[in-house]
Amino acid sequence: MNPFFELFRRLFSSLFNTTPTTPPAPANTPTTTNPPKTETPKEKEEERGDSSDLPKDTVIVTEVLPFEIKPGEVVEDKPKDTPKPSTETTTTTKPPVVTVKSTKYMWCLDNGHGKATPGKRSAPFEMDGINVQFFEYEFNRDIVKRMMASMTEKGIKFFNVVPEVEGDITLKERVERANKLSSSLPKLYISVHANAGPVRPGTDWSAANGIETWHFHASARGRAMAAFFQEEILKATGWRNRGLKSTAEKDLYVLRHTNMAAVLTENGFFNNLDEVKKLMRDDIRQAIADAHVAAIVEIERKGLA
Repeated sequence: MNPFFELFRRLFSSLFNTTPTTPPAPANTPTTTNPPKTETPKEKEEERGDSSDLPKDTVIVTEVLPFEIKPGEVVEDKPKDTPKPSTETTTTTKPPVVTVKSTKYMWCLDNGHGKATPGKRSAPFEMDGINVQFFEYEFNRDIVKRMMASMTEKGIKFFNVVPEVEGDITLKERVERANKLSSSLPKLYISVHANAGPVRPGTDWSAANGIETWHFHASARGRAMAAFFQEEILKATGWRNRGLKSTAEKDLYVLRHTNMAAVLTENGFFNNLDEVKKLMRDDIRQAIADAHVAAIVEIERKGLA
């Protein structure tokens, strides 16, 4: 701007008490009004229910079997985050006091997700001439139901974390139920799931397949526990071994906030067209349930260091 005109503008403004206007910002200057809201890690944490909810660049493959936990290898766990006291009220009946006499552990069985959890279902497909669709909540509940029948028969103590059939139970509520359970035996937590992977372009289906088991990244006991489940499920299915997995950055909610050793099993991919057809079969489901119980029996027999 010409210095003479700038001096004249300032003199005119002071004489008539006017406020100089600010020149408009150039077209490429970013605006700062009403910026989009970004979710904080705390807000996103509740969504991390299984491995498909995790950013893939945070995943650590701990081991790929075959391997074994050697005597003395398991070290003391690093502490998990201490759950903060809840200020919310709940109408859920407080879990009863459990008294046991024989088995080593109280197994907290979590049947992963609820009916309304978004995204946890396959695309519709045809099987045996019928149009069907896989719903993960139904699969998880069926596996846990079969597990409970077998564990009852074997005299193994367990607590059904989510007995409800309808409605969604939040991850926070699932964890609180297990943490608040009174037991004379040490508690262990197992969450049962089926997996989902990125789909191929132009299709509804993924090429991802196989079995993986997750544990809290700082828990040596959780890793040892995960190894039992991974090995037994692989033996029962013969599917691809995807290994033991964990993440230190965006951990799965039920693994971080439970106050006990915990694992989460991913039993095949429901958005893989070949595997989802197997996951719908009664014999495959029974084999997966039996494999979980076989791992439980081994842990009961050998214990966790």
